[in-house]
Amino acid sequence: KETSSKKDSPQRKPPVPSIRDVPKMGTRTEKNFVQTNALDVVMTVPKKPERNVVDDRFGD
Repeated sequence: KETSSKKDSPQRKPPVPSIRDVPKMGTRTEKNFVQTNALDVVMTVPKKPERNVVDDRFGD
C-alpha cells in the first residue's frame, strides 16, 4: 500500500545546472535606474510632517 501520492507532495526544485553550463555573461539592461529613481521621487506625494507633542508648560 502506497502512503504518499503525487498530489500530496510539494513541487520539486529545478535541477542543479551542470558544470558545463556557462552562465550568460555581458547581458545589459536598457533601464536607466538613475532617471527612473529620480522620476519616482519627484512624482511621489510628499509626506506630512509628524506633529511633535511635548509634555511641557510651553510645549505644543
